[in-house]
Parts: sequence; C-alpha cells; structure tokens
Amino acid sequence: MNETVSIRRHAGQPSSYDEALDRDSRPVPSILRERGQTDVGPPAIPTSWYFDREVAEIERERIWRRTWQLACREEDIPEVGDTFLYEVADLSIVIVRSGPDTVKGYFNACLHRGVPLRKTPGRVRFLQCQFHGFTWTLNGKCTMMPHENEFCAEKKDLSLPEVQIGLWDGFVFINPDKDAQPFDEHFAGLSRHFERMDYSNRVKTVHVAKIFPCNWKLLHEAFMESWHTPYTHPQFGQVVNEDCSFQDAWGNFARGIVAQGLASDAVAETPTTQKILEVALGRLEDDEPLPPVPEGLSGRQAYAAALRKQLAPAVGPIIDEMSDSELIDIFYYTLFPNMELFSASMGVALRFRPYGDTPDQSIMDIMVMTPVPESGERPASATMRLLDADEDFTAATELSFFGPFFSQDIVNMNAIQRGVRNNQLKRTMFAKKQELKIRHFYSLWQELTGIENPYS
Repeated sequence: MNETVSIRRHAGQPSSYDEALDRDSRPVPSILRERGQTDVGPPAIPTSWYFDREVAEIERERIWRRTWQLACREEDIPEVGDTFLYEVADLSIVIVRSGPDTVKGYFNACLHRGVPLRKTPGRVRFLQCQFHGFTWTLNGKCTMMPHENEFCAEKKDLSLPEVQIGLWDGFVFINPDKDAQPFDEHFAGLSRHFERMDYSNRVKTVHVAKIFPCNWKLLHEAFMESWHTPYTHPQFGQVVNEDCSFQDAWGNFARGIVAQGLASDAVAETPTTQKILEVALGRLEDDEPLPPVPEGLSGRQAYAAALRKQLAPAVGPIIDEMSDSELIDIFYYTLFPNMELFSASMGVALRFRPYGDTPDQSIMDIMVMTPVPESGERPASATMRLLDADEDFTAATELSFFGPFFSQDIVNMNAIQRGVRNNQLKRTMFAKKQELKIRHFYSLWQELTGIENPYS
C-alpha cells in the first residue's frame, strides 16, 4: 500500500491515513479506503526534458494534439452562439454552444487562408472570417464562399474540422485527435471519486492566470505533491500533516489525499486542539475569539464540525452525512496531462500550459467554482484575469485566501528553471510514495512521446 506513515508524530495523532479514517465521526465512503496503483513510473528523468526544444516539439505533436484537455466550463458558453477560445502550444480551438444541449469545437482557422475565425470569446450567430467573408454555421457547415467558382473546392466540402468534445460535471474538455479514445472511457471511474459532491452544481466565480519563467511540467509538478507544505507554506504546518497521506494512480488520472487538522512532523511543538481550529479556520489575531472546542473532540472533528455549520446553506442536507475526511482533507487529482482538480468542497481547478514558442515559459490558470445560489439562478461565469509578469497572486484580491497561498509557490517557480539547468546530476529524482503522482505522470508522458528514459 502506497501510504506514507509518520515516523516522528505528535502524541495521539494517527500515524496513517487509514487510521485517520478509523477515527472519523461518520462512516467514510468506500472509495477513500480503496487504492489504485501504488508503484508506477520512473524514479528519475533527464533534466533536459524541461528545456530541450526538440522535446517541446514532440510534446506539441504527441501531447497537445492527442490528449484530453480542459478547455472551459459550460457556464462560459451558456447560450446558443456563445464562443470560447482554448489555446495551447500552437493550437487554437474555438468552443461553440451550437445548440441548447450541444457543444462543438473547431480548429480556429479559416479554410481559405488561415486567418483565425475568432480572436476573442463572445456571442455570434455564425462563424465568419473577417478577411474575405467565408462563413460557417454554428454546426460547422460552410454557407458562404465568395467567388466559389474560382476555387478548387466547393462549399459542401468545406465543413470546419472538429475536435472531440467531452462534457463532465460542467467542465468542457477537448481532444484534437478525432481517433482518440472517448472521454468517458479515457477517464473511466473518475466520477466515482466525486459522487458525494460533484462540480455540476457549481459555477466559476474566479479565473486568474499567471505566466511563469519555467517549463509547464515543472510548474505542474509543484501541485502534484503536498510534502513541500511545511517548508513552502509554513503557516499550515500546525494543521496539515503531509505524512498522514497517500497517492495512487487510476489509469489516466491519479489521486492524492493529505490529512488536515493534524500537525506536521516538521512542527516541533504540538499545537492545542483550539489552536488547530483557529489556524484551520484562518482566524487572525484581531478577530473575535472562537468558542472553546468541546472536550473530547479532536482537532479534525472540531474543524469538520465548524465547516459543516459554515457550508450547510450552500451544500444542503447531504453535508450532515459527509465524513470529517470528505469535508476537511485535501483531495487533489491529476488529470493527465495538465489539470489538477481538487475536491468539490474546496472548489478549485488548476491548469498548466506551455506559453509562447519556448520550453522556458508556462501559464497557470486558477479557477474557483462556488455553489450555485439557492435561488438556482446561475451568475455569469468569471472572465480570465491575466496577471503581469511582476505581479503575484495577492494582486488578484478575488482569490481571497488562495492568493497568498499560491504566491508562496511563485518563489520556487521563478527560480526552478535555472536550477534544473544547473543540476550537475543531469536528472530529477522523484520520491516513491510522496511523488507517485509525478512518477505516474511521466509514465503516461513517456508512453505518448516515445522518448526513452535512461532512468526507467
């Protein structure tokens, strides 16, 4: 079993995640006790994979043109005629709401001379090239071809080339490869992990993106593991136990779970239950004191009870059935190749892409999804805010407490590209348990790219 066991733990704390589940105040879903693959992927990779232009070119053809990738949310295109642009590497895809229950995706290029059909999102009645007026319906059928008699093709032969579309829990995925495995088969079993609380009844209320001076894989790796928490995010050392955790792999996605409401083994002094609750709820020194934790409750149980009360209006009666673990622990899923999806109780999705024509830059999207109001009326989806190169995530006040948290990762990411170039071992090593998700990622990456790894 790929479960990290605490070696030096605080008195009374569970030493494994299964032990934490055993102490839950409510029955836990069986999926939390099930385990996927626990030994997969290479122990190391060449550092050149992060900065070699030839590797980036292979990724362009064999990763970005052949895999399922998050494009947008359905609320980004709520009405017929709404369009959205998804761009990665040299690909540009137009996502279109072509009917009330139909979403289409087209390569963003006029079939005449290649001018993009859309440069910005927005609502249209048809897709028209602004260069010479070639026009298509929302279903991709060519309806206007100026001077048709002068061309070697006819309108009937000029339907827009489509990408595959996959819809899941309000997310819209695309795959440029028309022969690729359907989305539901590719990510088979994923919905089981989100049965109790899914993303279908949530709406994107925040979307912030930032460009980083590092390779997209380095950036994504930083969010595939949690054991950097006590060092990069020391304020959470009293409430996040990176050793009471596990990672496993399930086909084309992988899962990580880390316990909250427990002190890290990197913290020397054991916090009181009251202190754990205060830190977990983000109480500041000037805030009103919290009521004393009832005797007999653990930090985990007190934190879960507080969240049940706080989230009940938005989540509804089901929250009383949810276990402590479901409510407070960090569940983070890697959907290969470039998405990190947290549990719906947290409501965060991250996306990582190469930026520009270089392996040395990438772009990270943070999307926050909040429950649809009790009225059932969905607010407008948040538009993406792109931060300047010298801004950190605290500049995006809409991120709330997520802003300072993600900004702490910027320090590492701004320097890591130079670091891997200076690594004299010429390899990056991955821990067997704490970084299994990264190892799993590279097992899939190697399979698709066909690039040999001397460390496999």
